[in-house]
Amino acid sequence: MNVMTLIIVIVSLSAYAALIAFLPLRKARMLKKAGNYELPVKPRLLKFAIVVLVCCPLLILLILLRDMGVMTNCIMCAVSLLGTEMAVREVLTAKCSGVYTNGLISDGHFIAFSEIFGIPFFSLTDEQQELHDTGVLDLVTKRKTNLQIIYSTEKEFRRVIEKILELEPRFQQ
Repeated sequence: MNVMTLIIVIVSLSAYAALIAFLPLRKARMLKKAGNYELPVKPRLLKFAIVVLVCCPLLILLILLRDMGVMTNCIMCAVSLLGTEMAVREVLTAKCSGVYTNGLISDGHFIAFSEIFGIPFFSLTDEQQELHDTGVLDLVTKRKTNLQIIYSTEKEFRRVIEKILELEPRFQQ
């Protein structure tokens, strides 16, 4: 083990600790931007996220046991930190997913209503809307990117759509 490997591990573990430590602050800031909780949706399971949060530091510590070269060590640490960020986002929004006064919280993200350009579901005819049974909410943002939010049931999807229309009638057009 050389000094460079030790530096990579220390920096990576510090970044891991920072991601975990700032979780409550990130959640509070996101909830403040979201506004009042209007419609909760079924909470996501945290088992996978917890497993990832446990395995990521172990992957970093694996470098101490087997030095694989500076570049490979950096890549392993980067993958570990990326996995940590994804798991932290999942934990962040697992219990607070739903429709809020100012937007939606789902899949680790807050999507403000002001950032949503349109919802293709509303451009379907009434017959097509009735046949829609995927439970997937497609969103087009102002940056012209498409987002998909997957709900556990079609009934939950319909409740979310109704609440969005109630809060933001401009999407009906």
